[in-house]
Amino acid sequence: MKKIILVLLSALLLIGMGQLSYPSEETPLEILKDALAFYSDFEGDLQGRKLIGASFLLSQITKPKIMNELTEDEKAQVTMLSSRVEKAKKDLTKEELEQLAQQVAFLTAAWEGGVGEPVEERTEEELAELDTLLRSQWNEMRAALARNDIDKAVSYFAYENRELYRKIYTALADQLPQVAQDMGDITPVAIEHRTAKYRLIRKEVVKGKTYDITYYVYFIRDSDGVWRIFRY
Repeated sequence: MKKIILVLLSALLLIGMGQLSYPSEETPLEILKDALAFYSDFEGDLQGRKLIGASFLLSQITKPKIMNELTEDEKAQVTMLSSRVEKAKKDLTKEELEQLAQQVAFLTAAWEGGVGEPVEERTEEELAELDTLLRSQWNEMRAALARNDIDKAVSYFAYENRELYRKIYTALADQLPQVAQDMGDITPVAIEHRTAKYRLIRKEVVKGKTYDITYYVYFIRDSDGVWRIFRY
């Protein structure tokens, strides 16, 4: 599983090179250096996936332990890339900046879970316990919304997204009980070391016909080690 996470995140970093994978023996540091070399040579605008990849790269490669492993030229490349990313972000709306931050945070959690200390596979019992915990958090968040208790509802979200959902729920204050009812139950899709993905199916009427529409709910093990809702 650790290798799969590394492959997926590496693909995001390196996809602009025209390759969809990386040499299997490369270390995380080598992958970051490869990505830095690519973004340093890339002369186009940093948009879409390239901006996400560059932002995620900077979140990792600027850590002191990594920076100490870089040459002076590579450190200069990091500084230049940082300036380009900040320039690109100035063209984004507030909502786009929030989405970018969410995407980078989710990738960071997956990366750190995939390339950190060796992770023992969870037993079926441990997975069942975690599944129960995550479903409980989701249902308790819904219950808080049904009571119009916004403060309690946002406490179930990852720290960095609480203000975002506070604004959303405040704007929907008169509709929160219905919003909570419409959310429905969730079922697991994938549970990793530090992230989890669940499926939410809602019935929606489109042009007079009722359809089952699938949405996804993401959980993250937060900075304090506690599992919380990341976004949906």
